[in-house]
Amino acid sequence: MDDLSSGPAGGSRARWAWVAGAAVVVVAAGAIVAFTRSQKPQAFLPASARACGQRAAAVAVGQVVPMACAVESLPGGAATTLGQVAGRAGAGVPLVVNFWASWCGACIQEMPDLQKVYAATGGKVQFLGLDLLGVDGETRTGAQSFSNQRAVTYPLAYDDDGLLYSRISPRVLPPTTIFLRADGTLAGINVGQISAPDLRQDIQRYLGVSVPA
Repeated sequence: MDDLSSGPAGGSRARWAWVAGAAVVVVAAGAIVAFTRSQKPQAFLPASARACGQRAAAVAVGQVVPMACAVESLPGGAATTLGQVAGRAGAGVPLVVNFWASWCGACIQEMPDLQKVYAATGGKVQFLGLDLLGVDGETRTGAQSFSNQRAVTYPLAYDDDGLLYSRISPRVLPPTTIFLRADGTLAGINVGQISAPDLRQDIQRYLGVSVPA
């Protein structure tokens, strides 16, 4: 009997079989990614109990961000509010909030600069890093691994499902950094990666605090 796989027709069939197999692998991989991203981590508090305001109800510069907004402290288990985080540095201290995710390359690059500036503030400004838990597949495990590698000393927490973030930005474009006066007034926003010099400049400009280099 002739070996059909050794002739031109057999070779063609073999190539089609390989292409079909590769296509199945690609489709399966895509399905796995889609399934993973569809799985939302369990919320520590219902959105209605977080006091962050209505999703996507934009807070414009000059308006007040709800300082009673509750977030889950990273690595998890304890609820805190923006006001409580700001108060750790003392009464009347402004707050810099940085929204990040472990899948965000620019977040990885900018976090050392955030830590550097935070350490230089001398307690005149408090920082808070908010992970976009549940957004585009972000998980607690990924966020915790990311934060352990960065080793920042300012507080980190989860903004579950990006509830607070949705009030700042209509689209998911981390990293995003916002500057809040002591009363919660949104003084300024920076979308995208920020360097240490630009961060010091923004703190001076929006919050009136000079941070040494």
